[in-house]
Amino acid sequence: QFADSSLETLTIPQTIDGYWVSCIGDNAFSSCYGLNEITFNNQLCSVGNKAFYTTDLSSVFLPLSLSSIGNYAFGYKYNNDLQPEKYNFKIFSYLNSSAKIYSDSNNIEFIAIDNIKNFDEIQNG
Repeated sequence: QFADSSLETLTIPQTIDGYWVSCIGDNAFSSCYGLNEITFNNQLCSVGNKAFYTTDLSSVFLPLSLSSIGNYAFGYKYNNDLQPEKYNFKIFSYLNSSAKIYSDSNNIEFIAIDNIKNFDEIQNG
């Protein structure tokens, strides 16, 4: 687990030591206050509860392979009373995805990329 680390950027690889990386566990990167950029592999299946809770991420691109997203995984941080608080956050993904379901159920801005040809321009613009 990397919770409370000083990571600023992160790439989740396809494999580590020959093993497929398909899951990110509960609280795996929570309280990584400086984490502001992440790239997921395109075979990721699940992200656990509070996996990216209280980070500096403002948006993520979530792959279509993702089938499970835990509670408060993205777009939440602690408030002054140490309770979950949603912040300004964007999810980029596909309409027919668990990312869309997560964003709808958490009232997080969702940007569909199904018909976007130049994703980098949309994400960075």
